[in-house]
Amino acid sequence: MKNIKLIVGDLDGTLVIKHNDASRRTRDVILECKKRGIYFGIASGRQTDELNLYKRWGLDEDFDLIVGLNGCQLKDNLLDVEKEYFVMEGKYIKEAIDVMRPFKHNPIMYVGNIFLTGEVNELVEKSLAHSDKKLVVAKDETDFYKNDNYKIMFRVKEEEMPSIEKYIKSLNLKNIKAFKTQPDLIEFSKIDVDKAITISKFCEMHNIDVKDVMTFGDTTNDNGMLKWAGVGVCMANGSDDTKAIADYICDDVRNDGLAKFIEENVF
Repeated sequence: MKNIKLIVGDLDGTLVIKHNDASRRTRDVILECKKRGIYFGIASGRQTDELNLYKRWGLDEDFDLIVGLNGCQLKDNLLDVEKEYFVMEGKYIKEAIDVMRPFKHNPIMYVGNIFLTGEVNELVEKSLAHSDKKLVVAKDETDFYKNDNYKIMFRVKEEEMPSIEKYIKSLNLKNIKAFKTQPDLIEFSKIDVDKAITISKFCEMHNIDVKDVMTFGDTTNDNGMLKWAGVGVCMANGSDDTKAIADYICDDVRNDGLAKFIEENVF
């Protein structure tokens, strides 16, 4: 771990408690990475336009790497370039809706500046409180798949999530993949979407070997990058499937687990 050249952390549940800013300790670790010549990035299910957090966190410079929409967006601040991958065709968005029909759910989707939802409820309003997007209620389900997009999300009852995951796994889907990103949120994207693939493209552009990459995550959409990286670390508050594939498990996000692990093992 003494030769780590790139550290990438998931955001909610990993770098920060959801809807909170980074702690002072975490910000100090990010700044220390910069001083030591270690690149630092974030990889989230949010869009990159929602991840311009460095000024709010009191950092002088932006993150070196920002991965949005679970790997569909790449913002390379070293080269000042942005790239997009894994666009999901409308027919596959409809397939995701068909998969979810047996379960009570509320579909939601980012459409540019719009937050498209099947219905307005407390969870949707809570999400919008931390976003500058315009809320639009779909006229019917065709609004979700009339155009291509990167992903579609479904709010579900937390207690039903295990049944939903088990059902989806039994389908052996060929075109789309699903992953839990919160206890009550499941997302569908193209079958090949993965944060790891997008981070690897950054590494190729900057001649970084995978063995010198450390990644942190807390749930299913982080599994790919934890398994791929030279060092993959899951938070103590993480889901069981993510803990199972991680090389290490660090302290809880509420105890600055990511910062503590970097201090003790990299610095």
